[in-house]
Amino acid sequence: MEVQEYKYIYGGTLMDLTEYKKCLVETITNEYPIYFQKHIISFLKENGVIKTKKSKKKKNPNINQISYILDDKLDLSEIKEVGKRVELSINSAKNACRLIEQHEYEKQYRHCAIFKYSNLNREVIISLISMGKLNDFDSEEFQFDFVDFVGSKPTIKENEEMLNVKFNFLLENINDKSKKIKYSIVVVFHKDIEVVEIRFDSVSFEYKRNLQFYKQKINAVRSWLFSSLKIELGIINFRSVVDYIASDCNKKEIRIVAQDMARNGMRALLDSSSNEELTIPILGELKEFIQKHIKEFDEAPIVKELISDFIEEIEETSDLPMVKLFWIDKNIKVGVNHDYKAQDYSLFKYFDELKDMERMNYVTRYLNDCKRNLAEKCNFK
Repeated sequence: MEVQEYKYIYGGTLMDLTEYKKCLVETITNEYPIYFQKHIISFLKENGVIKTKKSKKKKNPNINQISYILDDKLDLSEIKEVGKRVELSINSAKNACRLIEQHEYEKQYRHCAIFKYSNLNREVIISLISMGKLNDFDSEEFQFDFVDFVGSKPTIKENEEMLNVKFNFLLENINDKSKKIKYSIVVVFHKDIEVVEIRFDSVSFEYKRNLQFYKQKINAVRSWLFSSLKIELGIINFRSVVDYIASDCNKKEIRIVAQDMARNGMRALLDSSSNEELTIPILGELKEFIQKHIKEFDEAPIVKELISDFIEEIEETSDLPMVKLFWIDKNIKVGVNHDYKAQDYSLFKYFDELKDMERMNYVTRYLNDCKRNLAEKCNFK
């Protein structure tokens, strides 16, 4: 149950519950796409705090009453606009804020960076909780997330498979300081494979202040994990993993599309929507040319071999700083930007509509399996 006296950290001062709700409304209604706002409404409905259809128990409603409580649920059946449903839910529905905070752990994010980790120490976690430097989402004492400009007091939530740490940053609109949003970054520790993801969403330019925004947030989170949790993060060479996937002819479930290619000091931006193979367009045209004139080339096998070797040599020696992975049956599309912003890690971007976190879990485990298989073949780390 919501406690009105609870305060939220706000830039060194305290944010009361009313301000927090205003921030949450601004975040969801203006930063989340409509389809994802509908996801949240469905989530609140599934958890029994709102209803969106008229109840049979409803008799002679006041036509001027836009929402009212019935059977301990907030009735939004008269409200059609999804943003208004979100606003009324946050301000009036019992436990709505708590459920939205829970949803922030379970939803899919637009971006992530993936690392390996070591030294996850439970005693350190317990110590941070006891000192008030880390919130335990599932404890009886915990009420709501802390939100401030530097994400100083994250919240932890754990199950058998994963341990999640959620950082809650307060972002202020550059053009209108009265508008503030809650920007959550979730760190997901996959305990059985010792891989960790830093997951986060895109944010409007007026909240980013500079083009290094995401890099700065990732580095801030990495710094906290090292200094507070004593976690050591290791870099995964996803260039080699992607090359391994591309070279494995048995992997029919995944397609790799080049978005960016570099060779001999030159760089080509590719149209990934039409370029269906991991190659630059002219090479694809050469392959098609050989197939169309296969009879003529069969009469000149040396020429065919020379051209084929030339194509293969370019493909093998070209650098692919940016690719798109496409899992065909699952319809998952993920862009991979190696050495993001001159950093030592790859940044992943999910395309299309965002859903639940299971898609991200699948991709991370798939890539980890590929990394492990590659390690077995050539002692890759």
